[in-house]
Amino acid sequence: ENDKERTKLKLTYINFFSQPKIIDRNTKLLKYSPFFDFLFLLKDRFEIQVIDHIGISETFLKDSIRFHYFKKKNNKLSIPFKAFFQLRRSQPDVVYVQGLSYPHFIILMRLFLKPSTRILVHDHANSIPVRWKTMIFKLADSFIDNYFFTSKSLANSWIKMGIISSEEKIIECVEGSTQFTFDDSIKKDE
Repeated sequence: ENDKERTKLKLTYINFFSQPKIIDRNTKLLKYSPFFDFLFLLKDRFEIQVIDHIGISETFLKDSIRFHYFKKKNNKLSIPFKAFFQLRRSQPDVVYVQGLSYPHFIILMRLFLKPSTRILVHDHANSIPVRWKTMIFKLADSFIDNYFFTSKSLANSWIKMGIISSEEKIIECVEGSTQFTFDDSIKKDE
């Protein structure tokens, strides 16, 4: 059993978007479960931690997944050092970033990770950056291994503009994907 635990890859799910009005961990867990419930399906294969930002700081364990909530104002310039230091302590093998709105945090985050850590980013149909922001996104792209887009066609304009360096980095992940399984014992109404 201990050998099995040691061989698990370490996966960190991180959300840089802060929700300071949420001051109860259960509210966050219930309201945003569609965004991270898939992690509970992976807990037998990965050692998982969630790093998120709400109106309180708290660490707890839920179904073998460690949650780290850090208090942070919703400010794109407020650097989440507590989250970065938690990443440095845990040394994950994979970091799954929820959303593409904070490319500057992805750049800074890389400094706190071991060189072999893979960074995956889940896009949510963000608008394509313009002017100087394009340079920041391009720099962040150099640290990102893969992107999850709801369809590959949504990534095309990002690739054409050179913001995402390669089509091979895109993984299609339909937003409607679910953890429900088919039950053929249920009969369809005729």
